[in-house]
Amino acid sequence: MSIRHAEKERKSSCRFADDIAFLVIEKFKYLKEIHCLDLKQTVVSAFLLHDGENLELVSIAYGTTFYEKTESGLHDCHAEILARRGFLVQLVKKSEIYFDSQPDGFRLKPKYTVHLYTSSAPCGNSCLARYCKGKKDDFQDLDLWPVEEHEKIYFTQVDEIEIERKGETLNWSCSDKILKWNAVGVQGSILSIKLEPIFLTSIVCGRKYSKKRLRRGVCCRLFDFTVNHPSLMTSRLKLDESVYEEAAEFSRDYGCFVEDKKLNDEEMSRQSLYNSFSKLCELPEFETAKVGSKNYEEKLRFLFRNFDTRKLKKKFDFFINNKFEKTES
Repeated sequence: MSIRHAEKERKSSCRFADDIAFLVIEKFKYLKEIHCLDLKQTVVSAFLLHDGENLELVSIAYGTTFYEKTESGLHDCHAEILARRGFLVQLVKKSEIYFDSQPDGFRLKPKYTVHLYTSSAPCGNSCLARYCKGKKDDFQDLDLWPVEEHEKIYFTQVDEIEIERKGETLNWSCSDKILKWNAVGVQGSILSIKLEPIFLTSIVCGRKYSKKRLRRGVCCRLFDFTVNHPSLMTSRLKLDESVYEEAAEFSRDYGCFVEDKKLNDEEMSRQSLYNSFSKLCELPEFETAKVGSKNYEEKLRFLFRNFDTRKLKKKFDFFINNKFEKTES
């Protein structure tokens, strides 16, 4: 039986990427120990803030799968998605630290930039190699993230159909969701009512990293739409140094931690986030708040239409109907 390494050797993009990866990997090792987590292979993601001098790990999560929707509404248990939920929970919980008051709500304090780490390329478009070959990153001697322009990626409609065909589903992939965050902000619909949009400054990716595929997956495949383009990096530091003699078997367990505490499903729910945020400001009823601010709703509709023209009709028609039907009825 052939030997397989969990992660291949790779070269770091810059010191900042290594700083983020080191912080997240060491924290996850610590959490595995204190929470007695016995995991097979998994994916780990984290949201971090940088205040101009120091990095702060705000939330960290692990998970690789979807589950039947629970009473709390939790369905997507991929690491990137859970880490974002924990990030929003913590922002609201410690609003006096992270937010500035505005006449019509709040904004993230300008000193903070937001950074996403994921130990593997986001599932979906970012993992598909077709039409996206490119050279590997050269190491840059930088203490912070590189500032770079993203070249436009052009597709014919046939190209886009071929790229998406492999995993077309009614579930959003992680690539789809990060793309949405880069279009309308990571704050989501409920917080958008009183919180200015929050965008990613950088993404650090571990295994399966390809800058060109990641660019296409999380930002550059949008047409006729103003989208945030984060700096994209990788790190030589590995989450998993294991060697296997059989095919990968990923753990179905999931979890999200803030301040070393594991959140339960209810604490990660949209209802819980709504309840916490409503203590800071006046919000409409929950069903209305789920749609978000008028600006957020308009951008989201435009985003759905943008995808619809590129042969993702089933997926995004499904979400348009489920997102807006209650408010419009």
